[in-house]
Amino acid sequence: MKRDLRDLPVPEHRESFWDDVAAELGTEVRELPLADEPHRRVGWVLAPVAAVVAVIALIGVSVLLGGEKEGLFDSVSQPLSGDVATTAATETTVATTNPQGPDAPWTVLPVPLDSVPPELADEWSIAENRMWCSALTIDNPRLVEAYKARTANFEGGWGLVYDAPDLRSAFGVAGTSLVSQIELVRRWPNVEYYAEGSVLGYGGEGLDESNPRRLGELVVFGQGCIYQVWSELGNEHLMEVVNSLRFVEGLQAEPVELVTEVEVRVGGVAPWVASPPTDDVPFLPIGRPEAGIEGPLLLPTTIEFDSATIRSATVGAWGVAWDVPGQPGHDTLNVPCEVCGRGVVGFAEFGPNEARTGPVGLPLRIGYNDGSYAEIGYYVGDDLLPADRYQFADRQTGILVPAGYRARVVVSDGREYQMWSHLGLDHLLEMIEGLREVR
Repeated sequence: MKRDLRDLPVPEHRESFWDDVAAELGTEVRELPLADEPHRRVGWVLAPVAAVVAVIALIGVSVLLGGEKEGLFDSVSQPLSGDVATTAATETTVATTNPQGPDAPWTVLPVPLDSVPPELADEWSIAENRMWCSALTIDNPRLVEAYKARTANFEGGWGLVYDAPDLRSAFGVAGTSLVSQIELVRRWPNVEYYAEGSVLGYGGEGLDESNPRRLGELVVFGQGCIYQVWSELGNEHLMEVVNSLRFVEGLQAEPVELVTEVEVRVGGVAPWVASPPTDDVPFLPIGRPEAGIEGPLLLPTTIEFDSATIRSATVGAWGVAWDVPGQPGHDTLNVPCEVCGRGVVGFAEFGPNEARTGPVGLPLRIGYNDGSYAEIGYYVGDDLLPADRYQFADRQTGILVPAGYRARVVVSDGREYQMWSHLGLDHLLEMIEGLREVR
């Protein structure tokens, strides 16, 4: 329904509309250039309502994590580069944040380090996600004075729990190893939006409203992790905890930098148009028949490994991934690994009902002369949380490993594909150049 609403035609305003609005409100009205695809945001703001206009063009695709999900390659630490075609233009995309939401509690100044429980600093300092998940503390003496703080075991992340004499884990806050995704948060029965782009979803633990243990999942704008807050004392107490959350001096990750420009390159004739269709299928399109997609298909023809296992991957309508021993990849939680060899490269097709309409603003776009295009980027979670330098600790070695690149390829007739590679941008560009029509 959301996509259908986006596609509805919107009539143009009369020429004097905004002047009339300005006169009515007694204030200046200015127009913001719209992003290629508005993402739950509006394209006009009143200048005095300076509700943090976020300049965003590095827009990711929201995919839920979990188990074998081949989603979100969580970014890389080096900038995008490459020699495919030439730069034809640079465009800026702008989206506004949710104007109705209040300011988030954690947007005030961070609290001093010496005012928080030492357990939090100790736990955060050894957490694997500390480079992309700042510590949050409950800054409300009234809430915590009758409780004892202790650390909690959140694999890959950190947590701080408060115990009462007769109630263990009465409430707490944690920064999990889950990559930040707004769609994951929106599945909760109660959702709160904040002005700068943060989102809270909460309800009964296990999405069971009858569960007295209340749990919230929180995307904090500029952070790369899902935060969790919980309370055994009811919804009102849970919201008190949320409203008391603050960042801590000295326990902050490098903030995510927003990218304002999309580099647009001329790609000439699309590779699958320049070459005739092939009957030599490089691999079986596992799952395509079950997905119910008919008609022409693009497949990458340049993926070659001496030893590889091709398996299905739950991306799009159907997808496949290549496991190659000794190569970089990602583990079952989508955390990048140095040599685990899982999901080194992958390819997926999206069905007509899943394809997005128009470019979504990834930082590099290659446009072809038939209207097809490829968007390339690294991203983490939702489109409002671009990241350009996240690295993740390999769970086996502890070595920091950059994540892979992902491309979104949209053919002129509307077909959409995705592919990824942990072997660098050049390798991903080769995969795009090797796309061929298969009939």
